[in-house]
Amino acid sequence: MQDMEQIYQQYFHTVYRYLRCLTGRNDSLAEELCQETFYQAVKSVHRYRGECAIPTWLCQIARHVWMHELQKKRYRKEISLEASLEQNSKEFLFQHLISKSDTEKTALSRLQSRKALEAIQQLEAVSQKVLLYRLVGELSFREIGDILGHSENWARVTFFRGRKKLKETLGDDII
Repeated sequence: MQDMEQIYQQYFHTVYRYLRCLTGRNDSLAEELCQETFYQAVKSVHRYRGECAIPTWLCQIARHVWMHELQKKRYRKEISLEASLEQNSKEFLFQHLISKSDTEKTALSRLQSRKALEAIQQLEAVSQKVLLYRLVGELSFREIGDILGHSENWARVTFFRGRKKLKETLGDDII
């Protein structure tokens, strides 16, 4: 396995952006959790068998660190990871889906916002995740594919299909 310093240098931004997505774009919390993720990775490097890509392994550790953080802060009651993503990211995602020409007119009514959120919730769970990771987490298609255990091309196709469904539902006001 590669030297941990090289792994840190190579994958820090991937893990950081993934955690930033999970934390609802909370930079300081994402930074703190990223450091904890790499600390946990160093502690458990002996258990890495190479069955998945290194970024996938690191993002799995990051997810566990995030879940532990939720438990520690007693947010864990009934909230799943997906509900947490939705709670922190749906409004931000909608803002990124409207086209730039429409942002000047962004006196969008609550009804339009509700329609957009309902349209997003109608997508398959995997499409929702890919859209959130891409638009909110600003992850590359390669990183998304690694995290979800698929190829870069799969992530790209899933993203564009999800975006197409949103365009069909909401009209051409989508990017």
